[in-house]
Amino acid sequence: MRVAVDVFREGNEISTNLSLIEAPEIPAKNETKLGLKTPLTTTVVGNLSPAVSEELRQEFTARGVVVLNPGRSVAARAGVRRGDQIISVHGEEIKSVRQLKRVLAKDAQVWVIKFKRGKRIFTLRFGG
Repeated sequence: MRVAVDVFREGNEISTNLSLIEAPEIPAKNETKLGLKTPLTTTVVGNLSPAVSEELRQEFTARGVVVLNPGRSVAARAGVRRGDQIISVHGEEIKSVRQLKRVLAKDAQVWVIKFKRGKRIFTLRFGG
């Protein structure tokens, strides 16, 4: 798709056409339904990319892991929603679905998970 754009530079108006492209899905979404026995069991998550951010109507600058569907998880019952970003688990910053799965595979009596919703950050504690 091409759009006409007028640009003002050094007092002069220049008209040009620009090609628009879809937001890239880098890193790959890696949509994953979590199955481990954690507060996030049945939650569907994915890696954030410009394409996923656009799909969720979030800032393109966001990176990390996002909740795509909270399912019937304990976290969903605690208020976690589609579009919430998983910031950390037990204080470890989460940067990818692969890393999240690795962290969740560790046994824990108490789960401390930090989320971001818009500009608000909240921490949920499960168990114990």
